[in-house]
Amino acid sequence: MSNYRRVRVEGGCYFFTLALANRKLHLLIDHIEYLRQAFRKVMRAHPFKIDAAVI
Repeated sequence: MSNYRRVRVEGGCYFFTLALANRKLHLLIDHIEYLRQAFRKVMRAHPFKIDAAVI
């Protein structure tokens, strides 16, 4: 698992990037509901705000 450095600032803004190893696959689009469910689950446990998302 990667050891990411994060600045913990209340009200801070973060940019998050997600990419598949094989960029030709359409898994994120074909199974978008799973991604939405994952976001909802994490947001219930660790509330945060999303201003924008691009898949």
